[in-house]
Amino acid sequence: QTLIGAKVDAIIISAVSEKSSLPMIKKASEAGIPVICYNTCISKEDAEKYIYTWVTGDHRQQGGGVGKAAGEYFVAQGMKSPKIAVVSCERYQACQDRIAGFKEELLKLVPDATIVDNQEALEVDKAVEVSTNMLTAHPDIDAFYGEAGNMVAGAAVAIKQADKVGKVVIFGHDITPTTADLLIDGSIVKYINAMLAEDFGKTTIDMALDAINKKPSPGVIYNMTPKDFFSSKPEEVKAWLDAHK
Repeated sequence: QTLIGAKVDAIIISAVSEKSSLPMIKKASEAGIPVICYNTCISKEDAEKYIYTWVTGDHRQQGGGVGKAAGEYFVAQGMKSPKIAVVSCERYQACQDRIAGFKEELLKLVPDATIVDNQEALEVDKAVEVSTNMLTAHPDIDAFYGEAGNMVAGAAVAIKQADKVGKVVIFGHDITPTTADLLIDGSIVKYINAMLAEDFGKTTIDMALDAINKKPSPGVIYNMTPKDFFSSKPEEVKAWLDAHK
C-alpha cells in the first residue's frame, strides 16, 4: 500500500500467498505500476492479468531432476526397492510440483521404490525433529528427499544423531553453505538441484527495468534453469562455496 501510494516505477515481490497477496498486487497493477514476481507469485490465472512477469523455475522439472538422480543412485547400488522418507513443504504449490516430478522420474528407474513417510518441516530444527521421528518409526529407511534446503540440512543432522551415516542418504534442493559442505563431504547428501539466488535477483531486476522502459513482457512465466550439484563432483561444489564466502 505504501509503495502504491508513493507511485514507485515498479514493484518486485515474492508473494506469501496466492490469495492473500492478490488484492495489493491487483491494486498496484490498476495504478499502472508493473509488478514482477520472483520465486513465488499469485495463481497463474491471476498473474496473467496483473503481473508483468514471474521469474521462477519449473518446480516439477526440478523435482524430476532429483528423482532421476536418486533413481540412478539406487540402480548403481543395486537397490531395487528402496524406502524413502520425504521432509516436505507442500503447503506451497512449488513443493507440490517438486514431489510430483520426483515421484515420476524416480519410479521410471526404480518402479518398486516406496515413500514410507511424508511430513512437513519448514525450519531446520523442525526438520531435525521430524526426520528423527521418521527414522525411529521406519528404521529401514534408505534415503530422504528434502523438498528444500532446510529439510536437507535437518535430515542430515538427524542421520548423524541416529548414527546412520553411510546407511541413509539424502537427495534434495537448494545450495547453501550448509548443503554445500554436506555435498563436499559426500557421506550423507548425494545430490542437490538448485535455483541460484543471485541469478534470480539479477534477472528480476533486469525484468523490472524492462518493465519501466516499456519493453514487452517476456511472458507471464520466465523460467530460470536449475543447476545440478553432485557429491561425486566436489570440485564444482567447492567452487560455488568459494564464490559465496
